[in-house]
Amino acid sequence: MLYILNIKNHKTIFGIILALSLLIVLSSAIIGKKQNHEFKSDGYNLMIAQQYLDEGKYKEAEEIYLNLETKYPDSAPLAWDIADCFAMQGDCSRAVKYFEKAKELNKNYLRNSDFLIQFAECLYNIKEYNEAAIHLQVARYLCSTEEEIQHVEQLLSNISTQLGGEQIGR
Repeated sequence: MLYILNIKNHKTIFGIILALSLLIVLSSAIIGKKQNHEFKSDGYNLMIAQQYLDEGKYKEAEEIYLNLETKYPDSAPLAWDIADCFAMQGDCSRAVKYFEKAKELNKNYLRNSDFLIQFAECLYNIKEYNEAAIHLQVARYLCSTEEEIQHVEQLLSNISTQLGGEQIGR
């Protein structure tokens, strides 16, 4: 009799676990649909922000990006977009803060020549020559086109001039 009771208890426990699992799956599906909808909406907002940048409407793009940042504060791509937006406005101090944030959120950006060059240009513009040179030296080896390499070499030459002709590591 005790054996039958244990089997019944196991069936009950199994039923409860099965019901909870089903509830979790259904809840995830409902929440997932809501998040997918929000993401699609945000994707549209990102597209609009990029269009604003292309049209030179930097403040409008900035507003969208900063609004999205409140929802996605740990998004490395968004931090890079915000940095780019500030850089296009000539606000390199704020851009550098967002480049730093993007770098901290995604260390792989340190292997992306576009990121490193954009970051270095802003550092150069706020007279952080040594740090700019470090990023450019790495970017030099990651560049995929001769045009990028020439751009990096020109920036390094400009930094050398700013530092009084000091030779930048090659």
